[in-house]
Amino acid sequence: MSEVELPSPVRLMPTYDAHVWPFTNALGHLTHVRLRVWPTRGGGHLAIGTDYMLGGGLVNMAESFYAAVVREFGASATVVRHFPARTMLAGRGDKFQLLLEPDERGVSDVWECTEDVVELLGPGVLGFPGDAAPGPGREPGPAAQSVYLGRLHAALLRLDQVHGTVVPKDVEPADQMTLATTALERLTKYIANIVLDDDTGGGAERERRLARVVDGLQQQAMQLMFLADETHAQTRKGRNEV
Repeated sequence: MSEVELPSPVRLMPTYDAHVWPFTNALGHLTHVRLRVWPTRGGGHLAIGTDYMLGGGLVNMAESFYAAVVREFGASATVVRHFPARTMLAGRGDKFQLLLEPDERGVSDVWECTEDVVELLGPGVLGFPGDAAPGPGREPGPAAQSVYLGRLHAALLRLDQVHGTVVPKDVEPADQMTLATTALERLTKYIANIVLDDDTGGGAERERRLARVVDGLQQQAMQLMFLADETHAQTRKGRNEV
């Protein structure tokens, strides 16, 4: 057990679950984590932020994360950061660390509390949320679609940043368009599988509108592919002329 006792949650399922929760880090840039929050028996909240391992995240931004959670959920919030198994900072098993209130220097100490968290919330709290099926063996299960979309959203938000942990563009424009085409095609297929016809009368019309959106996205993906091909051809031609 850790030296600081964690508060008991009122229920095992979180009452707040944000796949991509933003907070401002010490550098003034947005960082995104998966945030789950449970009400506790003492009237406060237990908040667990799962690091997507997409950059700075919760590695060097513990104090910023702590302050953001307290601002939103109150001073009685208990704040924990979570590094899923087999990520850089966790090793073979999940790692949960309780963040203590920052001291006069603004530094927050941490206490290892993995056993405490699993004891309170069960094995379903392990892994990237949605990746691991609850149960004694904690064998990896199929990830929920929402988890993949959450990671995609977080990655896109990071790509959109111009400062902080984002690295400079390291591929040529044609390659950027090729990568974007693949991503757009896969996202379009996901959207095409959304079912809106719920027999309420308006569902069929929403299905038709969604089909038009999908068709438009498919056409745009094709145009992006054509642009990539033309840019690749122009690049090859320029190299041959040199």
